[in-house]
Amino acid sequence: MATRGDGEGGARSDVPTPAAGGEPLQLIAHNEGTWTIGEKALEVLKRIKAPIAVVAVCGRARTGKSYILNKLLGAAGAAGFEVASSYRPCTKGLWMWSQPLRRTALDGSNYYLVLLDTEGIDAYNQVVAGVRVRVGLRSLGPVHRTDQPRRILHTLSGSLPVRSLTLMQTTQDGVSLFSLAVLLSSLFVFNQMGGIDEAALDRLALVTELTRRIRVHGSPVAGSGGGAAEAPAAAEVEKTEKKKGKGKGSEASPNGGAGTGAGGSGGGAAGSALLEEVSALSEFTPSFMWLLRDFYYDLEGEHGVKQSPRDYLETALMPTAGSGPAVEAKNMIRESIKSLFKERECVTLVRPVSDEEALRNLDKLPEEELRPEFVEGVSKLTAAIFARAQPKRLGTQLLSGPLLAGLAQAYVKAINTGAVPTIHTAWHSVAEGECRAACYAAEDAYRAAFDPNTPADEQLLEKEHQRALAAATTAFQERAVGDPGLQRRWQQRFVAACSLAFEAVRERRLAVAAEALERQLGELAGQLHTEARLGGQDFSRLAASVEAGVAGVVAATVGAARWPRLLAFTHQQYGGLGAEMWERAAAKAEAERQRAALEARAQVAEAQRQVAMLQADLADAKRRADEATAAAAAATAAAAAAKANGSAVRTNGGGGGAGRRAAAYVDSDDEHDPKSRGCFGFGC
Repeated sequence: MATRGDGEGGARSDVPTPAAGGEPLQLIAHNEGTWTIGEKALEVLKRIKAPIAVVAVCGRARTGKSYILNKLLGAAGAAGFEVASSYRPCTKGLWMWSQPLRRTALDGSNYYLVLLDTEGIDAYNQVVAGVRVRVGLRSLGPVHRTDQPRRILHTLSGSLPVRSLTLMQTTQDGVSLFSLAVLLSSLFVFNQMGGIDEAALDRLALVTELTRRIRVHGSPVAGSGGGAAEAPAAAEVEKTEKKKGKGKGSEASPNGGAGTGAGGSGGGAAGSALLEEVSALSEFTPSFMWLLRDFYYDLEGEHGVKQSPRDYLETALMPTAGSGPAVEAKNMIRESIKSLFKERECVTLVRPVSDEEALRNLDKLPEEELRPEFVEGVSKLTAAIFARAQPKRLGTQLLSGPLLAGLAQAYVKAINTGAVPTIHTAWHSVAEGECRAACYAAEDAYRAAFDPNTPADEQLLEKEHQRALAAATTAFQERAVGDPGLQRRWQQRFVAACSLAFEAVRERRLAVAAEALERQLGELAGQLHTEARLGGQDFSRLAASVEAGVAGVVAATVGAARWPRLLAFTHQQYGGLGAEMWERAAAKAEAERQRAALEARAQVAEAQRQVAMLQADLADAKRRADEATAAAAAATAAAAAAKANGSAVRTNGGGGGAGRRAAAYVDSDDEHDPKSRGCFGFGC
């Protein structure tokens, strides 16, 4: 298993799923001086929420870049990227495959691999008129164009009349394309025919231009002519051409300074500043793989020791001895490559077939017709690419599809406005947009998480608010990127928005609950007053009704806010109903008292009447008794007198018989006369 640097940290090198159903989509196009983003490709990227790795294959046109990408796709024939069979290029701009490859890292995490096919850095797309073209770092003659002159750094093996050059891509567009591929990829494959020689290094002179086309921060490199006020590169070429022959070292150095030779002013300082900027850029550049096609050299070092392709690359990047602007420029390219691409590798492939006709239709040939060494080399190459193609990072931030899409838009916008793409500026713009989207996603997550059926209780509502806020924070953190200060600012915004929404919900819910409570208490109060009026003076029964009614309200309502209201209601009912019952009881007692008083007075009157009657009867009885007593006394006196008279008769002898008869009569009358027995006429 290959590792990072030596294959460490690579993904599993299983065979990719064939690219059936996919299609190439243009990610970035260039038309009439304007760069545009392909909407379909952008939508594909935005759907990739997982970390994303990007392999960009760059190089000269018609050197088999698309063939390698199709091998990575596992595609055959016309199933993948279009492969050119003629000298005319097939690819314009940057193209990506519509179906990213799902990959699994060694730690078990999943990510997606996106493949980018780039337009050849020397593709024909613009007519250039003139006698000679300035090629590489050598001046081949004056440049005349119908539009504003631009500096052309592409190196050919020699000078070509412009009449034989049709549709030559300008340097500015080539550097922009090269820059975009570097900025967006996590593995940059530079595809080249043959070995690494001076001409090959000249082709990578674009690397030194990266510091003019890409910056980490907004400040320009000293002597590089960058920034918002950067003069067009063609103006520097024109200025250099005017100075031609005026002094040694008058050629423009790759870093855009006035030169690095004795005749150049500030060349050394500009070169130092260039390397500093390259070193800063290296923190954001992808891994670099130099793919050498149709390679036929024997890899032998000093003393005949066999070299690895990696050793061959490092040897080729060693500075050459000598002095002068040309040597310094070449060594600057070497140093820039080493400084810019800290992680680099070299892979070689032999020529697949000998027949030229078959070579033009390489993508249609079965493996049996290809050289076994080539087939084996392609297999090792794809395994190495899969192992090294790690998820794209910007500093410590893993990039997802939406983040990569945002960066692509920011870089293209900067190029179209004539500015230099600044990594930190672009990243801040993307991070700002992602944090804004994360803020909106957090608000949506809050609304989805908050239970609208939460009881209207202060504590329960607050608890639900905190739970929904935690879900919103999780949703925000899953998407938000950028520095802590930026994230904190947007987090405060969504927390404030959620809290404001919660306050409105809380107040509305509590108001509705309070209204419902008052309605239920009003109904209960009416019931209790009715019962109090109909139920008499049974206070214990009324108290039981109050307790039962309040318990029913408690069961039908929630919230701590109800308790003070229920307590006040209970006190009010007990006090009001108690007072009402007391008043009714007092009135009843007064009525009873008055009734009893009346009854007592009647009884007294009756008693008095009875007493009066008794007194009358007694008086009458006394009278009669007195009369009887008087009569009896009279009778007694009469009897005594009679007796005395009888005794006198007996004594006298003449009246004895008559006296006894009178006494017998008196005794006989006493037996039948009630008064004689002391009853006084009361019926004894």
